[in-house]
Amino acid sequence: MPANRLFKRSIHFALAATLVALPFQGPIAAFGDDVTAAAQDDPAAAYTAAQAAIRGDQPDRAREELGRVQANPDGTWQTIGRSASLLLDGDMDGARAAAQEAVNGNGESAWAHYHLGFVAYRQNDWEVAASESERATQLNGDLAYAHYFAGLAFQKQRNSAKAAEHLQAFLRLAPDAPERSAVTAIIRTLG
Repeated sequence: MPANRLFKRSIHFALAATLVALPFQGPIAAFGDDVTAAAQDDPAAAYTAAQAAIRGDQPDRAREELGRVQANPDGTWQTIGRSASLLLDGDMDGARAAAQEAVNGNGESAWAHYHLGFVAYRQNDWEVAASESERATQLNGDLAYAHYFAGLAFQKQRNSAKAAEHLQAFLRLAPDAPERSAVTAIIRTLG
């Protein structure tokens, strides 16, 4: 499955994992008005809702959610939101620079590291994708998709032990993810 489509599928379940209070109701139904309401004061929820909107081919809604992220008083979240907006607009270099700025501004933000890792993953920069995604998991071990992208990036680097470690963590944290069978198959090949 192409990485772009895989991301779009995976972000749906990242949102479900992040917003535990919302029951899974189907591909887009789970991202209705409740998500927007939850995202009002929670930049992580708004960021994740934006990713879900991208997955659902709703760029206007994604921009609206990213506007909430950028309007957050926390400078790290503002920069993450700017980076995600640049990524949405196809400005990979600008997105990467802003993501790096978020990490430089707050090296203890799991979300900043996650986002930089994701941008690097989208650029096929496996080394940075692996290290930043792994750092995100060290700061917040519950970010299932940080484990996911770390595992995939380590697999690309042929680091089987690290890939298996993160992909197994992903399966523990997101047991119902649509990537489950693909991840299980990858783990078997890492043997």
